[in-house]
Amino acid sequence: MTLICGCRGWTHDSAAQDFLRSSSTLQQLTLRQFPHKEQIELYLEAMHRGHPPNIGLAHSLAKNGASILPFLIERLARTDNDVDKEFLIVVFVAMQLSAYYPVSSDRTLMAFLEHQVSTMKDRDWKEMASESLERIRTAGAK
Repeated sequence: MTLICGCRGWTHDSAAQDFLRSSSTLQQLTLRQFPHKEQIELYLEAMHRGHPPNIGLAHSLAKNGASILPFLIERLARTDNDVDKEFLIVVFVAMQLSAYYPVSSDRTLMAFLEHQVSTMKDRDWKEMASESLERIRTAGAK
C-alpha cells in the first residue's frame, strides 16, 4: 500500500485519503489498521493538517508499544524537520504516560531522544521537545 499527499512527497492512496478526511475521533480509532510505517506517516500528516493537532493520535500510535519502536526511531533519525521531531517525541511521551513502553527505563532510547532534541534548530520547537523529554523522565521517576 502506498501513501498519501503530494505536499509531503507521497503517492495518493484512497484508504489514506479517507483516513485524513475523517474526523479526529475516527482517525484515533482507525490509525492502527495501517502497517506501522504508514501509521507514522499518517500520524505526521494528520498532525500537520489539524489545527490544533490531534494529540489523541499520538496515543493511538503509542498503543503499538515496542512493536513500533524501530519504525519510530528510524523515522525520527531521518528527519531534519523540528516539527516532525517534536510530533514523534510526543508519541514516546504517550508510550511512557500510558505504560505502553517504559521509555524512561530504556537508556539507549533516552540517549537517542536527547541527541535528536540537541540537533533541533528552532528554539521554540526545541524547547517543547525538551519539555516532552522531561515529561518522560518525570513519569518514569514515579
